[in-house]
Amino acid sequence: MAASVTSTSASQVRIVARIRPVLDSENDTDVVVSVSPKANSVSMPNPKNEKEKFTFPFHAVYGMESDQAQIFAEVSPTLKHLFKGNDVTIFAYGVTGSGKTHTMKGNKAAAERGIIPRLLTAIYRRGKDLEKKSDGRVTMSAIMSYYEIYNDKVFDLFEAPEKRTLAGLPLREQNGKTHVVGLMEKEISTLKEFEMLYDKANSNRSTSATRLNAHSSRSHAIICVRVEIHDQQTGETKVGTVSCIDLAGSEDNRRTANDKERMVESASINKSLFVLSQCVEAMSKKQSRIPYRESKMTRILSLGQNNGMTVMILNLAPTKKFHQDTLSALNFANRAKTIEVKNDPPPVYHPPVAPKIGAVSGAPVRAFGMAKNSSTHNRPLSGEHNAKANIKKPLAKEIQKPVSSRPMPLSSKPLGAASNGVRKPIRTSDPIKIRREKDLSIEDLVEKKVEEVLAARALNEASTISRLEILEKRVDKKADAGLAYIILAKQHAQRGEHLAALNMYRLARDYFPDNAKLLKKISDLEKKRENAAHFSAPPPMEDEDQEQEQRPTKSKTKKAFAVFMDDETAPRPAKRARSLSTGSYTIEQSPRTRQLLRIINSEDVGEIMKLKGVGKKRAEMLAAHVRELREQNDDFPAIKDLEDLGLIKGIGSSFIDKMRTGISF
Repeated sequence: MAASVTSTSASQVRIVARIRPVLDSENDTDVVVSVSPKANSVSMPNPKNEKEKFTFPFHAVYGMESDQAQIFAEVSPTLKHLFKGNDVTIFAYGVTGSGKTHTMKGNKAAAERGIIPRLLTAIYRRGKDLEKKSDGRVTMSAIMSYYEIYNDKVFDLFEAPEKRTLAGLPLREQNGKTHVVGLMEKEISTLKEFEMLYDKANSNRSTSATRLNAHSSRSHAIICVRVEIHDQQTGETKVGTVSCIDLAGSEDNRRTANDKERMVESASINKSLFVLSQCVEAMSKKQSRIPYRESKMTRILSLGQNNGMTVMILNLAPTKKFHQDTLSALNFANRAKTIEVKNDPPPVYHPPVAPKIGAVSGAPVRAFGMAKNSSTHNRPLSGEHNAKANIKKPLAKEIQKPVSSRPMPLSSKPLGAASNGVRKPIRTSDPIKIRREKDLSIEDLVEKKVEEVLAARALNEASTISRLEILEKRVDKKADAGLAYIILAKQHAQRGEHLAALNMYRLARDYFPDNAKLLKKISDLEKKRENAAHFSAPPPMEDEDQEQEQRPTKSKTKKAFAVFMDDETAPRPAKRARSLSTGSYTIEQSPRTRQLLRIINSEDVGEIMKLKGVGKKRAEMLAAHVRELREQNDDFPAIKDLEDLGLIKGIGSSFIDKMRTGISF
């Protein structure tokens, strides 16, 4: 079938903000978010200065009293675009526990049903009305797929967890869109069938309890419904796809009390949401490179790249506990609303055009529209083989022979397949040559299409897929390590731990050496460190050079571990006191560092093993080292600071940072 399109336009991402009600475990006095429905804006105080107020205008705003029907009424106009053959994307964004899954999925009660079940009901009813009004001339079919992105791996929710492969399903690019290879599709014929499939798939989704959310989604869930409208009278077919995405919420691991498995899930969720924020920031600044490929979620969402309409449901938690997270979500949405989404007119697929008779040769010529839009589903393999076998490659060589500098008799040139056996000299104005060139261009089109079909089929071969997966894993593994360092650096910087942030950025530089933004952050932090050292350094003593020469070798070794000194609180004044007797500095330790040293000095192997990255052997080694130091010096604590800890064999700076970041309060 041939597809026809017209001009292109663009529209902004539509933002709908929704404040969830106060929970039973929360107090009304802790509410910090307010809405103005008339002005369509959300307001909240500055966390650092409550007298200052931030206001964010959006396309629509709903307060705590809003119900599911009101939210669906806000997105239901997208059905009109879907049935015209456009694509529609609806996704929920917000911190964990802000009501995203409730908005998208809802509950079994009719009044509590979410956007997804209401949307499927509306699609089904609209399709039936269309068939009824046209007396059966127009028919509609709906095909559903449902999958999740868990730990940056794609899994089919129609497949039981025990049947899944560990690597998940691969992604492929086709026609400018990202597709999941091997995904099951279910055709929906009744609403009851949809509800059964939807409930069964939801039972396969990854969820668990955290301190912030008793039913926390541990994955991003994407449900896609492809709607095909076929007009039997004209033969035209319109195809539109609606994608509803329930994103997992960002989490602060200092407050979730997650175990090791939950921490891995949380890191994957935060990484993908961080990449999404980077994509939105890059698009809002009109940058040429958008980092979609750094996360599978952003590859699939492709915000601003997919043709059609995009609606974002911004779910907000109203209380003080989520103050900083809510502000981050509002800033994200404020940037996202400036993104322009392409609105190309949808392609309309027409029936095949009858083949025309060649004007010169009398041979049948395949219609261009058919050759361009043929697919592997409509063309048998034998037809592909015959089309390839009929390509007359020697003909191209024969036409090029007169260009050669080698002298040849004009009458020795054969006329090809259309010749009647009479030898004639070939001239530039010969109509037979012109006809051959036309035939050759058609053959080139056929050969090109055959190669495209064979290449598309090769992608589905197991060997090709396995090789591509290995290459993807190599690239993803390297990028993941670099992004992990950047995420850790940002977390350190937000807590004021500038030295630790600088170290993480330096480690990330090995993975992204040409990233100008990363190099600028490193440079800024280095300058900040130099300025801080300049203003907080004590006045030099007269005999300082002499003191440095007389210092023992051990103090020089400790100086190499100055990277472990706490520099977490840049806003507070430095509390360094010079000791005249020893010539050293005493530095106030952070609560996290004090907790780490207390655990190690306890000599309790079980407690030490609870530290991040510490196994049984390493815990026993640390406990034995502390006991040995006490036997020698009879001091408590045996390990007084991070410098002493860094002098232990096998304990490096990165491992100390790992243990410290794993401590929660």
